Amino acid sequence: MYRVLISTDSVIGTGVHSALESAPDWLIRHESPQAPDTMAELAQCYRPDVTILDAASLDIVDLFQQLGQARVASFGRIIVLTLSGINEEALFFLAKWNVAAHVSAWTQAGELVSILCKVALGEYLLTSKSLQERRTSTLHPRSTRARARRRAADAATQARRLPGASDCRGAAARRRWVETWLVARTRCSSG
Repeated sequence: MYRVLISTDSVIGTGVHSALESAPDWLIRHESPQAPDTMAELAQCYRPDVTILDAASLDIVDLFQQLGQARVASFGRIIVLTLSGINEEALFFLAKWNVAAHVSAWTQAGELVSILCKVALGEYLLTSKSLQERRTSTLHPRSTRARARRRAADAATQARRLPGASDCRGAAARRRWVETWLVARTRCSSG
């Protein structure tokens, strides 16, 4: 039996909880985010194999920084849940704190269970695939303002895709470092 601690109070977190309830061999404990010290004590008592932290419900950066590396380790393997993909800076931060995987609101239930199983077995699944752009709804916008926002977002996306578009040296170096670090960590954990 694997123990999973889910720290969320959002609708998406509740959906993750209900998707995992049907998975065999998993003991699920669903808790609302609390003060960092209280969350660390809960993790030490429950001793989860995997913890799912919802970035929509709590500030993960502050949580990790307040607890420190040793107390963060009491959460077991960590999966971060977000509404959409994450940016390069967040990917760098999560990799630095040994987060094992990232899932978004767009992750299907079957894929979520597969990710959870792989993370519980020791795999690191945090990759540049987490940098995917936010998916847009296929529904038509209902107002002129919504259409204008969507056009502006589409124009910004097209500008980022142009060759030679602004990709500052710091972000590119950080991306290369994260990719190199993730490859090295994967080789070490599999070999």
